[in-house]
Amino acid sequence: MGLLLPFFLTLLLYSYLRRLSTEPVDRRQTVLLVAMILGVFVAWGTELLSAIHLLTRIGVFLYWSLGCLAALGLHFSVQNPHPSTWKSIRVVLHEAGVLSFAMALTITVFVTVTGLVTLWAVPNNFDSMIYHLSRVIHWRQDHSIAFYGTSDDLQNSAPPLAEWTILHLTFLQGNADLANLVQWLCYVGCIVGASVVAEMLGGSSREGLIAAFFVATLPAATLEATSTQNDLVMAFWLTCLVYGCLLLTRKVTYRATSIVGAGLGLGLLTKTVVALYATPFVLWAAVILLGHGVRKAAPHLVLLGLLALTLNLGHFSRNYLTSQSLFGPDPQNKKGMHLMSNDLHTPGAVFSNILRNLSLHAVVNHQKSFPEHLVIRIHQLLGLDPSDPRTTFANNKYFIYDDGEDGSPMPFHLAVIILAFGLVLLRFRRNAGIAATVAICILSGAFLFCLILKWQPFHSRLHLPLFILSAPVAALLFQGGLFRYLLAPVVVLLAWMSLPDVFEYPCRPALGPNSVFIASSDDQQYRTYFPLRELYPRIIQLLLQDHVKEVGFISNHNQWEYPLAAYGNFHSRWRTDQVLIWGRYAHLETKRVPDALVCARRGLGEILVVHRRTYHRIYTGNDPSTQQFLVSVYLPVSAPAP
Repeated sequence: MGLLLPFFLTLLLYSYLRRLSTEPVDRRQTVLLVAMILGVFVAWGTELLSAIHLLTRIGVFLYWSLGCLAALGLHFSVQNPHPSTWKSIRVVLHEAGVLSFAMALTITVFVTVTGLVTLWAVPNNFDSMIYHLSRVIHWRQDHSIAFYGTSDDLQNSAPPLAEWTILHLTFLQGNADLANLVQWLCYVGCIVGASVVAEMLGGSSREGLIAAFFVATLPAATLEATSTQNDLVMAFWLTCLVYGCLLLTRKVTYRATSIVGAGLGLGLLTKTVVALYATPFVLWAAVILLGHGVRKAAPHLVLLGLLALTLNLGHFSRNYLTSQSLFGPDPQNKKGMHLMSNDLHTPGAVFSNILRNLSLHAVVNHQKSFPEHLVIRIHQLLGLDPSDPRTTFANNKYFIYDDGEDGSPMPFHLAVIILAFGLVLLRFRRNAGIAATVAICILSGAFLFCLILKWQPFHSRLHLPLFILSAPVAALLFQGGLFRYLLAPVVVLLAWMSLPDVFEYPCRPALGPNSVFIASSDDQQYRTYFPLRELYPRIIQLLLQDHVKEVGFISNHNQWEYPLAAYGNFHSRWRTDQVLIWGRYAHLETKRVPDALVCARRGLGEILVVHRRTYHRIYTGNDPSTQQFLVSVYLPVSAPAP
C-alpha cells in the first residue's frame, strides 16, 4: 500500500502543474517538472527525517502521506486545466511515416523489456553489492543518514540521492524488490527529455523521436536501466538542467532558473562528476541572465545558487567535517599521487586522456586488439606513456574494458555524434546557434573530464551522460540534405546492435535458460561474482544456526557486504556493522559487541579480539577456482563450533 503514495503524489503534481499553467503545456515538459519536484522532495525529506530521528518506515510513510495531502490541496486550489499540446502517437507517426513507426516500436519494446527485467531481477551489480545498496542497509538500521564506521569511503562520501530514493522505496515497499526501478525510471526520463530538448533546438517531432530512439538504444543505457547504479540518474538531472537553460534562452523566468538550480543540485547530490559536466551549462545560464542586466540577473543567480546549495548542504557538511573536502577524500598512494584526480595537466597528458577515453568506444563485437595497439603506438610516437601513473587510475595498465554495464562501448552512436557535432558547428541557420552552444558545452564538459580525472578502463559508464546529452544534437543531423537518406540504415544498425544487451545480457537476461523470470534469487545475485554463490549461503546458514543477532563485518574495501546484511530481503534476523575498520572513518566504528564476525580481509589469525570480546575462526571459504581466501566466520570462544 505504501507504494501507492508516490503514485498518487506524481499524479496530483502532474495535474496541478497542468492546471497552473496559463497556456497550453507539452505533457513531456510537465513530466520533467514533476520528476524534479519529486527529486527535491526526496532530498529535503531524507535530510529532515534523519535530523528529527524519524527515518523509519512509519516516518517515511507519514512524510509521503503529508506530501499527497499538500498536493491534493494545491490540485483543488487551481481550476480550468489548459489543453495539452502532446500530439497523439497516431498523429506523429502519420506525419513521419513508416521509419518513425519502427523507431517508436523499438523504443516501446526496449522500455517494456527492460522494465519487466527491472521488476523481476535481483540486484547484482558489483558496485551495488559493495556500496550502493550496502549504505542503504546501514541507513535503514541506523534510522539516520549520518556517516558511520566503514572501511569503504564511498559508502559515506559518495553523493547519495539515488540511494536515498531506493531507501524510500524499501521503506514503502518493505523490501528491495523495486531497487532497480530508480534507474529504469531515469532511463525513461532521459528518453522523454531528449525528445523535448531536440525539439527546443529547432527539430520537428521527427527529430524528437530520433533523439528518443538514440537514447533508448544506447548499449550502456539499456544495461544500466535494470541495475542499481546511478549513471542514468545523473544523466537525467543533467538533461533537466539543459532543458532549463533552453527555457532561459526563450524567456528569463524564475521557473526556468529554478529548473537549472534544481538540476544542478540534484545532479551534484547524485554523482560528483556532474560538477564537470554541468559547469559549462551553468556558465551559459549565467551569461544568459547577465545579458539582461546585473539588476535583473542578481535574484535569479541567487535563486539558482541557493537551490543547488541547499540540496547538497547536508552532504557537503558531513563530507567537510570528516575529510575537509565538500566532495569527500581523494586518497593518495605511497608516492603521494592522487587516486582519482590527475597529477599531471600538460597538453600531452590531456591528449592522452582524450585518446584513451575515446578508445573505450572504438570496439565492435569485442574486437579490441586493433584500437588498443593503435593507442599504444600513438603514445609511443609522441613519447608518452599510455599507463602513466600520474594520469592513470590505481596504476592500471592501459587496456580496453568492454564487459557489461561497467564497460559498454558505443561506437556507432559515437560516430553519429561526431558527424552531427561537426555539422551543427558549421551550420548557420535558425536555432543553429543554440544547438552549437549546446554542443560546445558538451564538448567542454568532456574536456574537463579528461583534464581533471585520471583515466581508468571503466570510464565508459561515466561517459553515458555525455552520449545522452548529445542525442538531441545528433538528431539534428538527419534534418535534411544527404544525411536524411542515411537515417534508415542508422536506425537498423543501432537497434540491431542493442538487441543482445536488451534481451541477452548475461547478468540479467530476459531470455534463455538463465532468464531473470525463471532463475532463483541466489543464481541471479551472485552472477557477477560466482565464487560467492556457495560461500555466502553457507555463512548465512551458520549465522542462523547460532541465532546471531549482531554481525561484525570485517572488510578492506570492494567487499560484498550487501548480500550478507540484506539476508531475507531486508527482513534479516541480524544487524550488520563494520568492525576493525581501516581508514578515515575508523573513529566512527560502532561500540556494539557482535555475536559473530564475518571477515573478508586476508591475513587475520585464528583468534580475533573485537570490543574486548574474543572470537575464534570456525569456517573459511576459498575461491573454488584459485583457492584464494575470500571470507571466514568467527564465533565467540564460548560458543560451540558447528
